[in-house]
Amino acid sequence: MASGNSRSSVAPREHLPVPRGGGIDDEISLLDLALVLYRRRWVMVVIFLAAVAMAATYAFVRTPAYTYTTVLEIGSYLRSGPGGERVRVPVQPAATVRSRIKRAIIPAVVADQQPEGKDQGLPRVTLDKAASGDDAAAPVFVLHSEAPASESSQVHALQQAVADRLLADHRQRLETIRTRETLSVDRAKAKLAHLRSPTTRRARLQPREQALADAARAIVKRARDYRTERLRREHAIKNAELKQQALNDKHRLLLARRSRLDEREKLTREQLGTARATLKRLSDNRMKAAGETVSSSSAMVMLTIDSQIARMRSRVDDLETRLRVGLPDRRDELANALEENARARTRAANTLADLKRKHEQAAAEYQRQLANLCEAMDKVQTAFLSERQAYQEAIADARRAVRAARNEAATVVPTKSEFVALRSASAVGPGGAVILALGGVLGGMLSLFGAFVAEFVGRARRYLR
Repeated sequence: MASGNSRSSVAPREHLPVPRGGGIDDEISLLDLALVLYRRRWVMVVIFLAAVAMAATYAFVRTPAYTYTTVLEIGSYLRSGPGGERVRVPVQPAATVRSRIKRAIIPAVVADQQPEGKDQGLPRVTLDKAASGDDAAAPVFVLHSEAPASESSQVHALQQAVADRLLADHRQRLETIRTRETLSVDRAKAKLAHLRSPTTRRARLQPREQALADAARAIVKRARDYRTERLRREHAIKNAELKQQALNDKHRLLLARRSRLDEREKLTREQLGTARATLKRLSDNRMKAAGETVSSSSAMVMLTIDSQIARMRSRVDDLETRLRVGLPDRRDELANALEENARARTRAANTLADLKRKHEQAAAEYQRQLANLCEAMDKVQTAFLSERQAYQEAIADARRAVRAARNEAATVVPTKSEFVALRSASAVGPGGAVILALGGVLGGMLSLFGAFVAEFVGRARRYLR
């Protein structure tokens, strides 16, 4: 009893040191750990060798597996983008292709090639993410399988069947796309032929051409009419100027006649004065002759003087009649002629001014009408050029549409499979040296754990005793 109490009292003091403060010390000494490992070294060696042996056995016994991959490139075709640019789009969206391969094609192929009566026995086929991204013009998918070399034929058959089903599905889609592109080419050709036909050209351009020709004819006609009117007005102005010049000449002639009439009146007055003086002188001579002795000679002289006096009185009467009647009548006629000439010259001047004013107004009106006609012709010509340019651009667009449709029909790329069930150069997983190294590391860790477990079990047994 005393000995039992001594062992129970000694064991805690030997293996569970009590600190000076009276409590339990939780610190573990490195020297105690080293002693534990030294005491349990054979347990560690046995566990380490067992782990290494198991790793070596697995490394030499396991069958190496290889990776088999098949690249699937989804077909694509050109299509007009939102901005009118040509973009390449896949035959089927990448997400749809991925979902169809995973959920429909792979299960269907596996079900078709699954041996009867066996739930398992075929290699697994998985689909990696699109190698080029879901937004790529031609997405690329990779079928992935891991199997030993003995199952390479099964893997090849599985992946080839998956690729064939996808290609068959996309072949129908591509035929539909090609048919649609062919119809697009035919429609574009028909539109181009319709635009280039003479009927369409006449329907689009002939009204504008006719309007342009009408505008040109209107300008030519207005110019011809204005030339005729101008010549007529210039002829009228020339006649008016000639008439005014004739009236001016007549006015000068009348003035000259009045001057001559004044000179004639002056001359007549002078002649009248001379005739009166001569008559007085003859009368004086007759009186002298009458006072002289009557003789035959004096009678003859008297007769001569009387004759001269009679002629002179007749001349004086004629001159006085001319001064009192003839010259005033001629002067009145000249005055009336001058007044009529003045009125005629005024009318001619007014007529000439009116003709010139009308000529200037007609010229200004012609310039205004010509400017309006030219402006209208410019508008018609601009409309014609715009319509012709639009027509040519429509033909160019139709040609580009034909070329684009042909390019789209020619650039349809079918879905294809590449490197069907291509085996990797090296086996999947770590090699034998790596497995041995991992086994050694794992054996070391297990040996340490086993040493501490063995030490714990030994102490627990001693404590319970």
